[in-house]
Amino acid sequence: MTHDINRRRLLVTARWLCYALLLAVCYMLQTNRVLFDLGGIRPLWLPAACLVLAMWEDAFPSVLYGMFAGLLWDVSSNRLAGFFAICMMVCCFFCSSITQLVLRRTVFNTCMLTLGCLFLVTGLDFLFSYVLFSLPQSGIYYVGTLIPTIVYTVVACVPLYPLCSLMHRIGRTEN
Repeated sequence: MTHDINRRRLLVTARWLCYALLLAVCYMLQTNRVLFDLGGIRPLWLPAACLVLAMWEDAFPSVLYGMFAGLLWDVSSNRLAGFFAICMMVCCFFCSSITQLVLRRTVFNTCMLTLGCLFLVTGLDFLFSYVLFSLPQSGIYYVGTLIPTIVYTVVACVPLYPLCSLMHRIGRTEN
């Protein structure tokens, strides 16, 4: 009995280490200026990973993962510390709750929830960083850069879905 409990703890720890490794790899991909660059547009790997993961985990771990991913996104984007962390916490809670209560876990639902959350978060960032300061050419930036970035990020969610599904199964016992 004790052996089974220790084995389960070890597997759960391994799962969370895999999640931390995924977060580190996504941070490196997001801050890399060369990889996955298509005409100056790069996907947002951190929010993609934490939103996909939120669909597989319970609400509390999803919120924590979203907070850490949001803090890393704050650091990598040179924004006010905590803005993306708060936004990602709310989005991860929403995605986790809605997939546990209403939606099935499918690639399509993952892409649609990621699309909606990214439009919300990047829209708020655009509002507070560009619109409120009446910066010239801000509309061109939104249409020419932010919308393609969001679409590219949704496409980047597709390979993350089976990876997070596989990591989620580590340490789970089916009764």
